[in-house]
Amino acid sequence: MASTALADWETRAAARLDQLLAMHLKATGDKPGRRWGTTHFNRGLMVILVSQFQAYCRDLHDCAVREHVKAAVPGQKQ
Repeated sequence: MASTALADWETRAAARLDQLLAMHLKATGDKPGRRWGTTHFNRGLMVILVSQFQAYCRDLHDCAVREHVKAAVPGQKQ
């Protein structure tokens, strides 16, 4: 059974990350070699990437808790 967290990660989050990759490619070009002056830009993109993954983990955790609560016996639901 696929989770709603995974479905969101594969659709909306993937689209956001594709946009970020396109921005990075536009800013740095597609030629080999280091681009100067992109350090802060790269760091910002890394923070955004980590935040997207954190949101996925949080959504996955929420899905797991809902499933656990549905399967719990009445004494465990308190």
